[in-house]
Parts: sequence; structure tokens; C-alpha cells
Amino acid sequence: MFNVWVQIISQLKGGSMQYFKHLLTLFFFFLYLQPTFAQSSPEINPSESAFFKELAGQLHFIEGRLSSLAEAIPEDKYSWKPSEGVRSVGEVYTHAGVTNYYLLSYMGGELPEGLAHDYGASLTKKSDIIKMLKESYEYARDFISTIKEEDLDKEVELPFGKFTQRGVLFIVLNHGHEHLGQSIAYARMNGITPPWSEGDN
Repeated sequence: MFNVWVQIISQLKGGSMQYFKHLLTLFFFFLYLQPTFAQSSPEINPSESAFFKELAGQLHFIEGRLSSLAEAIPEDKYSWKPSEGVRSVGEVYTHAGVTNYYLLSYMGGELPEGLAHDYGASLTKKSDIIKMLKESYEYARDFISTIKEEDLDKEVELPFGKFTQRGVLFIVLNHGHEHLGQSIAYARMNGITPPWSEGDN
């Protein structure tokens, strides 16, 4: 291969030789810049990751369903419960919101001032409960936008076991879906149709 290049160079004269030198200079210049381009490529924002986008989308979906159903249930039904020893309508929504904060706090999230596991006892007004529920999901979406994808496999210890950060995020989703199902059952038992199902009835 070297001999081929020698033959090509030896045949170049005058302007052709000068032209070849310019091409060679440009070639090595771009070869030098290549590592620089690679190093200067911007880091992917966690919120731009497909996983985090889908997670945020699911959180938005659950919040929308929970809050729209909470709005549809009359305030005088917020103290209703199907039997003793279980949560009332209002307590289900409050529990769903409070748990968002608590689960994410094990991943480094901050708890709102004054928040406690029995926080629901101090929230009885429908508008206050819905406000807290919506804020908890807004907080959850904001918080996950700060998580780095490479940290998803890091271990987190919850009161009921050890999980990866990814696992905790799945628990947040599953917990929301669980209480969405519960609140749908509560609504149906009180003759209330979920807003998104009204056209099907």
C-alpha cells in the first residue's frame, strides 16, 4: 500500500502536487478534530430518555383519571366507606397522594413540610384533597426528570423490602393504578359513572 502512495505522489507535479498537499492537510485536520466532536456531544437529559418519557406519561394518565373521578364524586360522599376498617373515599385519594411523596423520599426526594403518614386525617375538604393529589403527581413528574438513567439499578431500601430505583418507580405507578381501581369501585357503588366512561353507558 505504501508503494502505491509513493507512485501516486511521484506522478504529481506542480499544481497537482500542491493540491494533493492541501487535501492531505485537510484529512489530518479532520482526523484531529474527530475526538473533540465525540467529547463535546451533549449529555442526554434524563427527561429525554424514552423510559422517563413513558413513565411521566403514565403518571399523567393516572393523575388525570384519579383527579377527574375525585371531581365527579360529591363532597358529601367523601366520608363514605363500604365497610368499617377500610379507607373512605376521601382517604383513598389522600393516601394515593401522600404515598407518592413517601416512596420518592427513599430515592432522595423531599417531603413537604408537615407531611406525615396520618396527613389524611387533617384533610377533609374535597378541594384540599384534590389539590394535594394533583400536586403530588406534579412533584413526581418533576422529580423523575432529575434521575439519571445510570442510577436506575442502584438499590433502595423501603420499609417492606429492597428494590432498585427502577423498581420503586414501578411501585409508584402500580400503587396509583391500584387506588384508581379502588376509587372506580367506590364510585360505582355510589351510582357514579367515571367521567371517561359516560359515553359507554
